[in-house]
Amino acid sequence: MILKSDEKLEDLKRDNLFIIQSKSKYRFSVDSVNLSTFAKVKNNDNVVELCSGSGVISILIQAKYQPKTILGIEIDSELCDMSIRSLEYNKIKNIKFINDDIKNWEKYIKKGSVDIVVCNPPYYKLKDIGSHDKDLVARYETKTKIEEVLSISSKMLKDKGVLYLSFPSKRIQELLALSYSQGLICKEIEVALNKDNKASFILVKFVKNAKEDASLFATFT
Repeated sequence: MILKSDEKLEDLKRDNLFIIQSKSKYRFSVDSVNLSTFAKVKNNDNVVELCSGSGVISILIQAKYQPKTILGIEIDSELCDMSIRSLEYNKIKNIKFINDDIKNWEKYIKKGSVDIVVCNPPYYKLKDIGSHDKDLVARYETKTKIEEVLSISSKMLKDKGVLYLSFPSKRIQELLALSYSQGLICKEIEVALNKDNKASFILVKFVKNAKEDASLFATFT
């Protein structure tokens, strides 16, 4: 494996795993690591990661749970290439990354066949783009909107299948309304607090066609 001039290997601090990161492209953040920890996966599960980026969530889930299969879909060709080379470097066999728009998911996945979907999607609205912002596809809803992520997740999941999602806490009302319309029932929410002890991000567990019982709320920093 050959690293490009602007790339480096970053230690994931687990099982001697490393991931390729670029100095000029989107780099994974703590919300991706938190999401990989929040997700609960069985070793016979078929897992799909939407908007898989550099592949860190899939690789950490594989290390922790060893599910049957993991398929990641990422629209950015450079990020996807890095994720594929990270698999080669770590000699991981049961994860596959595909460079495509998640809207084309039916080319790769049978409807109603997936046990677990995980996604740390682009979560900033286009109106919030600033002149200094970069990596717009990874951070902003330029190619993929949250309503599309929820609709696609619901279609590919089995009945009672689970979606694990990271999202800004300020958009919680929008998220819950859109998910409910897709038959995705919120079962758990964890709230990430920033340095000012205010909510910043939420980790949410949705179950397809579940009963509407009480959700579990917790906080972490």
